[in-house]
Amino acid sequence: MARNEENFGVDPLSLAEKLLRAGPICDECLGRRFALLPGRLAPAERGHLLRAALGQGTRAPQECWVCGGAFSRVPIWAQKAWDLSRPYEFETFLFGVHLSPRLEATEEVLAEKFPSPWAEPVRRHLNRALTQAFSELLRREGRPAAVHYTRPDVQFLVDVETTRSSFR
Repeated sequence: MARNEENFGVDPLSLAEKLLRAGPICDECLGRRFALLPGRLAPAERGHLLRAALGQGTRAPQECWVCGGAFSRVPIWAQKAWDLSRPYEFETFLFGVHLSPRLEATEEVLAEKFPSPWAEPVRRHLNRALTQAFSELLRREGRPAAVHYTRPDVQFLVDVETTRSSFR
């Protein structure tokens, strides 16, 4: 028995199989249920590997019953943030996410029906994904900036339900 199974009584492959049977799920959402397992894989990579290991193919579905496609919109939101902030000089930034009621309810369902001791909350993962996508845009443009959690020069808030972004 693997060390994690002894500690938590949960078999990661069985849990992944249950999640895949529940409906179409993207690699980000599948993988983030196992984000705290040892290793340096991103949630999307974990999801992809779990899907392949369980014989579910290697292509994630277009829609996701968990996030409703929120992770597929991360590049669009990061681009909007870049467009809003382009005229300003800043050295630090921070993203925030306002979850939709549907996404908050789905997180509760996941915790109840598919409990995972290795799960990462959707809000945290969306914030990280936005930060990474925005950082990549900044690098390409030669604009150095870093995340600052307490006093950022600029802040972005993404509303998942309305898909609006705001800038402060």
